[in-house]
Parts: sequence; structure tokens; C-alpha cells
Amino acid sequence: MKSPRPPENAAKHKGVVLPKHKHKQMVLWSYPPTPRQLVVTACFFVTGASLFAIGVHLSFANIGPQQARAKARSDVIKDRLRKMLDD
Repeated sequence: MKSPRPPENAAKHKGVVLPKHKHKQMVLWSYPPTPRQLVVTACFFVTGASLFAIGVHLSFANIGPQQARAKARSDVIKDRLRKMLDD
């Protein structure tokens, strides 16, 4: 005797017939956040954005001296190579 065919809209998983979901919805959270949770989330976001902005500022504030040091190193290496190749 043949086993009955599963319905067309069913998905098989290791011999178990699972129904397919017609409407898949992405759930961000199971319950809405409380006002306190929203405030804490906003504080963490502002803190992270502030730290990022401080890092960007410090990076751009110190770029001049870093470029000067890199140019000085490059010049020293070029001078040494010129001396070595001239000899």
C-alpha cells in the first residue's frame, strides 16, 4: 500500500511533513520595549556615536604630524639609497 502524498505546499524535513508558511514576517522583538529600555538604547547610541566622532576628530587632528614623520622617514630612506647607489 502506498503512503499518501503530502500536500503540494508542504516541505519535507527528515521524513516529517512541515507546512510551509504563506506569510513570513520578520519579527524585530517579541514585545514592544518599555520607555526605560528606549532611553537606555538611545543613551548607548549617543555614547557610541560620540566616541566615534571623538576618534575621527583625533585622527584628523593628528594627521599633519603623522604625515610629516612619514615624509621625513621617506626622505631619509631615499638619501641612504642614493648614497649606497652612488658609491
